[in-house]
Amino acid sequence: MSNNPSPQFTAVLKFYEAIGFWKFDVLEKLFSEEYTSTTLPASANQPVRDKRQGIAYAKTFGGALGYAPLKYEIFQFIEGAGKIWAHSRFYNDDIKFNSESVFIFSLSSGDDIKITGVHDFIDTKLAADFAAAAAASAQAKQ
Repeated sequence: MSNNPSPQFTAVLKFYEAIGFWKFDVLEKLFSEEYTSTTLPASANQPVRDKRQGIAYAKTFGGALGYAPLKYEIFQFIEGAGKIWAHSRFYNDDIKFNSESVFIFSLSSGDDIKITGVHDFIDTKLAADFAAAAAASAQAKQ
């Protein structure tokens, strides 16, 4: 990666940092009002989320992980006008969490670049295992 990232890539790096340290106020500022989040593939059966729903989902997900800080690694990225594709992972070895995905970021132009949308191609096995563990934990608490 470049030591002098473009303004678009700087916005994407802010996203990774905000997710990694659960900084929801940063996400609030980084996402445009028209922001949408789409989880793919369709078999993940996730709804398209708007800005409010996306941040609420991040809070729920962070809570399920105990708000443990996550490191990130960007394996590769492709940048074009208004788009960045990033193959990456979030992980925390202490809690045995490792989520690899491909994000496609849509970005606004201008001086104050915002993320207008994210398509997240997830690891469906990890998602299914995570949901099963969360359900088992909830059931055990009852």
